[in-house]
Amino acid sequence: MVPIRLRVVALTGVLTSFVLLCASQVSWSQTDKLQGLPNFGRVSDSLFRGAQPTAVGYRILRDRGISSSSISVTKPTE
Repeated sequence: MVPIRLRVVALTGVLTSFVLLCASQVSWSQTDKLQGLPNFGRVSDSLFRGAQPTAVGYRILRDRGISSSSISVTKPTE
């Protein structure tokens, strides 16, 4: 059986790593408020992320030179 102290140290390390990872994601992703592009943001010079664009949003993406997109939709669980 693993001693309690070792479990606490391991859990503390995991939680610290999680907090640092979450904090770093805030700085690498800038969110822009654009009509038709909810939650749109730049991850890198060539990678963007956001929610489902509207027709206006697709036109904005095209005008910015973004020529492809990937949509991932999950089914709700019951």
